[in-house]
Amino acid sequence: MPKDENAILYGDFAAATFKTMNRLFADLLPVTAKAEAYARSSSPILIESSAGLELELLAQSIHNAGNRKSKPFIITSISGMDEEQQEQLLFGNMRLGQHGAILDANQGTLMIQGIDKLTLPLQSQLARIIRLRRIPSQSDLSKYKHVDIRIIASTSKNLTELRKNFLFRSDLLFALKALRLRIPPLKDRPNDILNMLEFYFNDYNIKYRTHHSLSENAKNMILHYSWQGNVAQLQAFCERMILTAE
Repeated sequence: MPKDENAILYGDFAAATFKTMNRLFADLLPVTAKAEAYARSSSPILIESSAGLELELLAQSIHNAGNRKSKPFIITSISGMDEEQQEQLLFGNMRLGQHGAILDANQGTLMIQGIDKLTLPLQSQLARIIRLRRIPSQSDLSKYKHVDIRIIASTSKNLTELRKNFLFRSDLLFALKALRLRIPPLKDRPNDILNMLEFYFNDYNIKYRTHHSLSENAKNMILHYSWQGNVAQLQAFCERMILTAE
């Protein structure tokens, strides 16, 4: 496997592309084909997926396939934050001289992981920014700054169901769901399981100077495991298996 793909699979920062993703994740070809078409647009993109390596690589690939690839690419996660922390992260803090992720990503791409965790008041602000492409000036609230960003939002929840329960705003949902992608869980991608298993198993064999091999029965058991943590869980499992095997 090429050196750059090795770095990508270990979570190092790398400029992932659709070409790289298609080599690594054969079962995601229908998703990446649609994502490559979406990459030409500046409209928001919603990715339905648990947090994980595949999600971040897909977002990187979308950014690098469009005309924003030379501009900022910022990933944020708002899970576990209260409203004040979310607001500071996205919109900044004038007292601290912080612009916030939205202004920092101007002209580029901002990925917001866990969009379902965004509070209702901030959902309203984000929907307004998407619609009007401007953000209030922190020094003078009567003035606005123009922003031109592509937003990639991710969620592991059903936003339509949250909307029915008044937990997610309609205006933001409609802004996000036009360009929607879904990454199937790893347990539903047998070719990707075998590909990642072979890579991590062999790599840890080299790293720890061992010579373990897997029986067909062992591969079959691994293939039918649920892998709720996706690739990250499979990677950790392979390392533990190599370290603890007789």
